[in-house]
Amino acid sequence: MLTNVEMNLIYIPMAALTTALLVIAVVRHRGKNLYRYFFFCTAMILCWQLSEILYYNALDFDLAFLLRDFKLPFVALTTLGALLYYLRFYGVEGYYSTPVALALGVGPMITAVLAATPLLHDYLHGGLRILETYPRHVVEYGTSGQPWFWIHAAFCYAISLTTAIVAFVRHWGLPKFYRRSSRLLISGLGISLALNVLFIFGPEHFSVDLTLVGCTIFNVCMFVAMRENQGLDFINRARVEVFNSLQSGMLILDRERNVRGSNSEGRLFMVNCGLDDTSGSFDMVVDTAASAAWKVEVSEDEEGGTDYYIEEQIYNIREKPILDNRQNVIGSFVVVMTVTENRKLILRLEDDAGMDALTGLYNRMRMDDLLVKLDNPDNYPLAIINGDMNGLKQVNDTYGHQQGDVLLRLGAESLAAVCPPSAAIGRVGGDEFLVLLPGYSLERAMALIEDIEAHMTAKGSDLYEVSMSLAAAVKEDAQQNMEEVLRLADTKMYVRKNLYKTAKENRKNLRPAGMGSAAPPA
Repeated sequence: MLTNVEMNLIYIPMAALTTALLVIAVVRHRGKNLYRYFFFCTAMILCWQLSEILYYNALDFDLAFLLRDFKLPFVALTTLGALLYYLRFYGVEGYYSTPVALALGVGPMITAVLAATPLLHDYLHGGLRILETYPRHVVEYGTSGQPWFWIHAAFCYAISLTTAIVAFVRHWGLPKFYRRSSRLLISGLGISLALNVLFIFGPEHFSVDLTLVGCTIFNVCMFVAMRENQGLDFINRARVEVFNSLQSGMLILDRERNVRGSNSEGRLFMVNCGLDDTSGSFDMVVDTAASAAWKVEVSEDEEGGTDYYIEEQIYNIREKPILDNRQNVIGSFVVVMTVTENRKLILRLEDDAGMDALTGLYNRMRMDDLLVKLDNPDNYPLAIINGDMNGLKQVNDTYGHQQGDVLLRLGAESLAAVCPPSAAIGRVGGDEFLVLLPGYSLERAMALIEDIEAHMTAKGSDLYEVSMSLAAAVKEDAQQNMEEVLRLADTKMYVRKNLYKTAKENRKNLRPAGMGSAAPPA
């Protein structure tokens, strides 16, 4: 067992080295991003060293008893400071916040109170006695008490393990040029942990705190790595600037789909959705966007995302997975694009082309033009078939708007397949269709309606039926008013619509008790 003088010869040079590193850091690295974390960790190591020096120079038994465990809060704060340094070094400081760091500091503060209060000291080391203070310190440990000491030890090892995991996981994601300083940090941490294990399981008479020796070496590694980190810090800063300068909004999600990061455009999108907090669950972001939107459109293409019409803006949201080296999903990123101008351009092009983009039929503007063009004696009798898709709202509510769009396309396909080439077919509303048939009598139009209905019935599935309420009216001479013919077709169509609803309700009421919902007829 070493004497007090020999212990001073070990600890005083260590404290001098730590002080020198602290001064150099203050002079040369003030204002650098890692500075405050290095400064805090180094200051805690210095306090730890000074506590040991004061202890081995205390000859009074009561003072020695008080100083024996005075180092413990500084040990805990050193591990916490190292973790914060590592998180900043590897650019993942977004995973903790100031309240979290303050909460982690509560444990060391409790340790400090217990260490500084003789009456509470048994909670740290029950039955501790100082047997001798000169020429060496001899301590006897009791076996009772000390519940908080184990909590303190668990805290320190948990923080150290977290630091090691961060270092090993993030090291391989660094550019090769910057792995040198990372290897230095990993080596310093490894030396510190190895000396700690040796100190715990080594000879009992070996009194030098090897954990403190390891932390001093580790502190030197942190200092050197901090000096070499300027280039890596530039890369991290550049990434952040590029991330924030993107015109598209970006949200970073973890495995649990919580928002862990966002650029300025992403935060603006969430604010426009009415969210006060730009973090939390992404599902909540989507629900809020849906409730704020007056229209939601899901793209048929899985890569196309979903459009949210919020006030005067249209936002397109697409989510893509983030994979690790083993192709396991570890999170995802969301791209939020303002596509207002693009959608307006598409609508303008649709109007110019006269085509409905969803069904491939004519749009309302084109059908209005064709109605004027075909309204002449050469085309009389001119039959007009008015159609309204059945069950579209129920499909949208039950299976989503994407399946609702599928239903509209199936109806349009039946119209295009059955109607003759001379017919003009258009989608003139959300679920409204119009067919113009030059040279068709009412009898031929009604026969065509039966063929259309049969074709649609064949397209039904177990999810929903494909049907349309169809009715016809005919303009037979120039004396008839076209507006009246259109109104007549519309009135007949709504009569058919009500009959369909009544028949469907009757089928539902006639279903035997105890049976579930039967699939619609195919």
